Amino acid sequence: MNVILFNAHLLKAKINRFLFYLLYIVFVFHISIVKSEINAYKKSVDPKEQSSKIKIPVEISAWMDGELSKASRKRLLTKEQFFTRYLAKVVGYIQGYRSDLGFKTVNIDATNVLTNDHRPLIADIDSIGRFVCSIPMNYPQKITISFDKKFMSLYLEPGQVLALSFKWDDCVRTDAFRDVKDPANLLLFKGPLAKINYDLFSFELKTIGYTHYWIKETKKPAQYLVVMDSILRVNETLMQQALKEGRISKKAIEIQKNESLMQNGYYLIDYAIAKEEAGDQISPNYYQMLHRLPLNDPSSAISSWYSAFINRFEANPIMYKAYRNISGCKNASEIFIKIQNNKDLQLKNEFKLSSSFAYEVTKIRRFVLDIKGLSKNEAYAYYAKMFEGIKNPFLRQEGLRVLKSNFGAETTHVVDGKISISSDKPRPKWTPRLLPKTKDADIFSKLIAPYKGKYLFVDFWGVSCGPCRWGIEEKKSDR
Repeated sequence: MNVILFNAHLLKAKINRFLFYLLYIVFVFHISIVKSEINAYKKSVDPKEQSSKIKIPVEISAWMDGELSKASRKRLLTKEQFFTRYLAKVVGYIQGYRSDLGFKTVNIDATNVLTNDHRPLIADIDSIGRFVCSIPMNYPQKITISFDKKFMSLYLEPGQVLALSFKWDDCVRTDAFRDVKDPANLLLFKGPLAKINYDLFSFELKTIGYTHYWIKETKKPAQYLVVMDSILRVNETLMQQALKEGRISKKAIEIQKNESLMQNGYYLIDYAIAKEEAGDQISPNYYQMLHRLPLNDPSSAISSWYSAFINRFEANPIMYKAYRNISGCKNASEIFIKIQNNKDLQLKNEFKLSSSFAYEVTKIRRFVLDIKGLSKNEAYAYYAKMFEGIKNPFLRQEGLRVLKSNFGAETTHVVDGKISISSDKPRPKWTPRLLPKTKDADIFSKLIAPYKGKYLFVDFWGVSCGPCRWGIEEKKSDR
């Protein structure tokens, strides 16, 4: 019996050593790529001489220049102008486009990350491959634009116009220009945002990617931290070298640095969630990694990983504890306020963090969800309390905007930094909302038109979402 137990412990030790060596190999692999990446940067084209090799017809170039001249803003935003409400525009020309390719529209994810208000937009592609996308924005952001399941990330600013062109065959061959070292060979950008988009396309961050989903099975959080720290160091080395060589703008480096940090933070919290769900305990010291993230820097919201990180920052094993001990509340509003107070304590006592811009974003996003079932007075009482803990002026405005959209503009007043209600009209049980006059809304209107006068249940889902598709199958019998 003792021999069996000894052999079992020996086997377990060997497995743990194997996992550690495996993680170490991943670490060494990421470090080993640094030299090759640096060499690639040294061979890249100097930005002063950078010009696209993509040639477009004269009439298309004139059309793009005309659209660029219509920009609401002629200069890029400064840090002081970061929060600015304007439409941004993307105008494009797909060379080699044909109507028989199987797609006729461009899809844009215009989600308001601060409130998590999802807004997919659709723009038509004309017969020769041109398209125009108008996108409501609150601040500079990396947005996702897709063509027939080919996804491309573009940096946009409110009030600006970005023109681009590419050959469809190149887009398919490179999977929307992934890992392209010299994007000017395959992409044409025009306008004030051209340089920074060239920079961002040419600077590929190292990431753990899908490897995360098998590495997180390892038993030791410390080993996982080693791997994630190695990736941060690799990216930091690449960024420092790129900045030293002067081939990528400082602004692009700042954006990519935050991209690396927010992605890293997402994966680290995601790992902790997976371990807790498996019944393993995560030491509070593990969350020290949050202290290195730019939580109080609004420009970190530019990152395409920001929304995913905010989700994890709000919903994790530490914050889940805030839902305990909420008895004695008289109504839903008091329950939500109690939960938020508990979260404030968890942030301070367990994360050892003070309030920050990122934490205030979690409050606004939670508020947007919570008020859907509240009366007007409950919603105002809830926000008035939360308003005290939100210092960022733009986030305060976003909270008030949400209140106005639900209860009417005439009821909202802010006096000396406090919220008041001018009237106490009862909220109608049901308030109809008109669809906007957009391409995507037109498509939806046509889909629901045959059911006019009937109660209609609409379930929105994505083809890439496994749980969504499973849910659709499960509801077949109900339909």
